[in-house]
Amino acid sequence: MKKLITLLSITLMVAGLGCAVLSQQIPPAEVDQDAVWYTVDAGV
Repeated sequence: MKKLITLLSITLMVAGLGCAVLSQQIPPAEVDQDAVWYTVDAGV
């Protein structure tokens, strides 16, 4: 049981580090200003 918990902990730690690195590589989404004006004009 202790091996399973250790393996699970290591797996989650590696996955967390991978997500942190991946989030640095993906640029933030850009908002299309035309879409914003369309939404405002539509009254949404």
